[in-house]
Order: sequence, then structure tokens, then C-alpha cells
Amino acid sequence: TKFFVIFLPSMKYNVLPPFKEISLLNLLLYSTISLCTEGVMLMERFFLYDDQEDTNTRFVSFMGENQRYDLAIMQSARFYGKIIVMDMQYSRFAIIGSDDLDEPGYLEHVFNRPADEAQELREYLHELVN
Repeated sequence: TKFFVIFLPSMKYNVLPPFKEISLLNLLLYSTISLCTEGVMLMERFFLYDDQEDTNTRFVSFMGENQRYDLAIMQSARFYGKIIVMDMQYSRFAIIGSDDLDEPGYLEHVFNRPADEAQELREYLHELVN
């Protein structure tokens, strides 16, 4: 494995992982990695965004035919009217709108639930979204 070391006046060492070709983007992304004198890697973060937003969070627990559902439902302007549904029992979440609820097999896949459980969840979420 080859590593490229680039010396810039502002930093001691900048180490790039191996690339088939070095592009300007790769150089910019990895030029912030530097080694401090103790040998610990430090990296300046390159944020795409870092926003804070007020949300409305609802915690819901209900019993279905064979399964209990413990959900946290967040509403925010961030996702264009869709809600974030977190299944707290199975540690899964999805950003869901009414179009997603109508998509066959979507909830079954996202929440890893059998069809009957996903249908119970779908019925409840339809009440929320519509």
C-alpha cells in the first residue's frame, strides 16, 4: 500500500490514502488530515451542513394483534412534510410520507417486519400522515 505525503506550509504532514489517481477533490478532502507531535491523527471536519431545527416529537406505544409497537415520531420542516419514524424496539428508522406508505413492501423492508405487522403499522401511520 502506498501513501502520498504532501507538505504544506500550514501543516507538518498531510497523508493521503492510496488513490488510482490524485484529483484536486481528493487533495482538498484529505489535505486537512495532519499528524500532531504525539503521533495522533487529527482531522478538521468538512461539514456539508450543521443546522439546528425545532422539531415536534411524539412518543407512541400501542398494541397490535400480535405485536407491541414503541415509536418515536418526529416532524420537522427538514424533510418536506415527511416524518421520521423510529421503531425503538428494533432500532430502525425511516423518513416516511404518504407516498412511501402506499409503496408495496416498503414498511416490511425498512422495519424488517412481516406483512401483517407492517400492515398494522401502515394503518396507524396513515392516520398520522393524512
